Amino acid sequence: SEILFQLGRLYFNSNQIVEAIAQFKRVVILAPNHSNAHYSLGVAYAAQGKKSLAIEEFEKVLELNPDNQDVQKKIDQLR
Repeated sequence: SEILFQLGRLYFNSNQIVEAIAQFKRVVILAPNHSNAHYSLGVAYAAQGKKSLAIEEFEKVLELNPDNQDVQKKIDQLR
């Protein structure tokens, strides 16, 4: 799952958002508690303007890391 996550990051950094999302989705299927993949998926959805999907992913990150203030700020900004 870590290789797929890194591949997703490469796609995202190359502005290939659709491909990045596909990789991050694969990671969360293989490792549902991979908070970095959920976070990256949220960032990618936000980049596409898909706010509700981004918020869902960020909320999953908060479930896994309840004290993450950065994620809470992102959720607040998207709302």
